[in-house]
Amino acid sequence: MNPWLSKFLLVSSILSLTSAVIWRPDWVSDENAFLREFIDHDYLSFLGLVLTITVASLSQLHLSLDKLKSQLATEEIDPIRREIKHSAVVMIMLFAASLLLIVAKPIILDIESAAAIINSACIFFIIFYLLVLSDITLAIFDFHT
Repeated sequence: MNPWLSKFLLVSSILSLTSAVIWRPDWVSDENAFLREFIDHDYLSFLGLVLTITVASLSQLHLSLDKLKSQLATEEIDPIRREIKHSAVVMIMLFAASLLLIVAKPIILDIESAAAIINSACIFFIIFYLLVLSDITLAIFDFHT
């Protein structure tokens, strides 16, 4: 995926979710029945599934780069490998942050804006996850062609 498109989607999602939290918190708070039901164990299951698929794809790409590096004997692959490792670490950290948000949500649910902020963060994490997954998947297809 084009890096500019990814950045645009991330920035526009941040702006959209922030605007919703400020001006229409009922859209992203627990007043929204879908978000109330989804942002719990279903959300963690979804993120876990996407994380599993992505880490498997990252592992495959990493192994393919190792094979290519041994064939070409070049150091140009090292930055790509570092980026792959960084993507995996960021996604695992976002999964851990999501777990903390899901655990904290019932504790601070008394505040309507807190639920809206937590739900918006969870939506942003999904968008981020899907962008990384699409980027890695397209990189694998480009790499093997």
